[in-house]
Formats: sequence, C-alpha cells, structure tokens
Amino acid sequence: MERKSIVKGALLSLILCTAFTPVFAKTAETFTPQNEVQRKTIAFARGEVSINVPAGFKSLSKAEIARIYKITPLPEAVWHKPTDKGDVTLVVISPFPDKPVGSEHVIPKIAQMLQSRMEKGSVGGVTLANKIVDEHQVSRLEYVMPAINQKKILVHSVAQISEHQDRVLMITFSAPQGIMKASMSEAIASLDSVRY
Repeated sequence: MERKSIVKGALLSLILCTAFTPVFAKTAETFTPQNEVQRKTIAFARGEVSINVPAGFKSLSKAEIARIYKITPLPEAVWHKPTDKGDVTLVVISPFPDKPVGSEHVIPKIAQMLQSRMEKGSVGGVTLANKIVDEHQVSRLEYVMPAINQKKILVHSVAQISEHQDRVLMITFSAPQGIMKASMSEAIASLDSVRY
C-alpha cells in the first residue's frame, strides 16, 4: 500500500478529528456523564478494541458524529467532556477500513511522515514517541493546532496511531490548550489502556 496515500488521508482525519473541540458544547445532545472510568468496546468489521473512557465524559450518538464530522469514514466512537473553555474529546477512527497496512512495523514510518507534514501547521512543533501498548507497536504524536472553526482557540492533542487487524487505527485525545495540562494524565492513561 502506498504510504503517501495513507499519510495524506490520515493527516486529514487527524486534523478534522482534533480541530472541532470548541464546538461540541453547543451542538451535543444532552447525555448524563459517567461518574467513573468505564471500559468501552468499539466494534469494527474486523474485530474489537476496548479503551478506558475517563470519568465525566459523555458519548456522542452516531447521528451527532455524522453531523459534526464531515469526513469519510466517520469516527467509530466519540466521547467528550464539556468545560467552560471548550470540550475535551476522545475520538476513535479507522481512517482506511478497506486498505491493509501489511505490518505494524509500518506504523512508525507513517507517524514520521505525518509528523513532518504537520510541523508547518502546528504551534511549537510535533513530538513523536513510539512505544508498546498491549503488545502492539504504537506511535504517539503530540501537537497544538488552531481550531478549524475558531482560529483564536488552540487545540492540544495526543494522537495514538497503531495497526489493528491489518488496518490503521487512530485514537485522539484533544483539549483546548489551556486545560490540556490538567487532562494529560487521563489522556495518557486512556491511551495506555487500549486493548486490541
């Protein structure tokens, strides 16, 4: 599979999945937030992934996901936590459900290409780290970018890119820059909790 086409599509998915943070509070249906960390399972055509969703997060319905995210394919799952400065979000997406990756060893190379392409649009650069989560090679990109709909708001994100059932899987934790420091420990705990 052509890595450049994966990177181009993954870049669009990353930007769109992280850049709408400020608008959720005005558009989301009313759900009761969970009071404690909950284990959630996301079903894909080729298997399941589970993740710990932090306390205080609400899930978005499929209809809301379709209304908010104007990308194909849509995220598989979105959770958010409203704050007075914008929403903290957790987004799970498989950007190429029909394209095999071939090997999880390709993931760091894809992440490096994404890092170099995102440097220009980021504020302060893009940090890349590789690690093992549940015996899977994952790459994490940490970056700050202006929100698409409100350029004065900066969105701080940590995106975890991995291979799942021979497909690219992206899980992104985002928050307005001013509150990400307080949310970083739950972001890392949530990303570390992924089970394939």
